[in-house]
Amino acid sequence: RELDQALKTSLSEDSIKEGLQGFIEKAVRIFRVNMGHIRLEKNVFVNNRSETLLELVAGTGEYYKNAIRERSDINSKDNSPTAEVFATGETIIINDAKNNASHRAMCERQSKDCPATSEVLAKLGAYANTPLKNQKGETIGTINLVSDETWFFTSMHENALQALGERAAASADEEGPRFGHRRGSGRGRAIHERERRTTVAGSRGRT
Repeated sequence: RELDQALKTSLSEDSIKEGLQGFIEKAVRIFRVNMGHIRLEKNVFVNNRSETLLELVAGTGEYYKNAIRERSDINSKDNSPTAEVFATGETIIINDAKNNASHRAMCERQSKDCPATSEVLAKLGAYANTPLKNQKGETIGTINLVSDETWFFTSMHENALQALGERAAASADEEGPRFGHRRGSGRGRAIHERERRTTVAGSRGRT
């Protein structure tokens, strides 16, 4: 109910960014996490070629404050969970970030060009990244929620994240064309099985 109210409020804002900013702030409080951010698909031309970027359009917390300066746009083919979620259209949950090899490698890669962002990433406990999909089921962006606690996200959270993505996407999909964000193209639905089995199974053991 609270998310539905947040969605109604976001749709009444003058811009998609204002609407999604209010929505992510509300989502962070409802899920009782420490940070959160939203990226939307954006097409640009570089050297006469079209590229798809994921633009950081809303967020709250330490990661967002640093990433908006160092990592506001990322390539949709970036080697990161966000880009993977955008490509596969499936939720990824990493419940023990500090002991996750992929997460540590990402921190190392970003340490040179994005030192402040990398420092925040290195301290994370757990995070969940879920796709934003339009009414046709096409991925148009991603939403990321972050907790300081390890093993924070459970299978119950996973179901709630799907609903969260659908609600946030409703706002972006409704207003996207007016603000220059196009609806995403259809993508494969392969899932990060290894990570999901590990984290969700571990989360169930925690509950």
